[in-house]
Amino acid sequence: MKALKSQLASEVLADPVARKHLREFLTRGAADGAPATEFMFRRPSGEVVKISPRIVPKAKAA
Repeated sequence: MKALKSQLASEVLADPVARKHLREFLTRGAADGAPATEFMFRRPSGEVVKISPRIVPKAKAA
């Protein structure tokens, strides 16, 4: 869950539209073999960022 602690994740979760897209990905698109999901997100500064969420395997304990 480290990715969800990032600054970008905080900004995405603060935006209602981006949060909706991320929620849809996690409910529908997170399955293995699902088509890639991509959406645009506008930061408060006005910068547009393209987001391509994906699920990665859990890291093994060192």
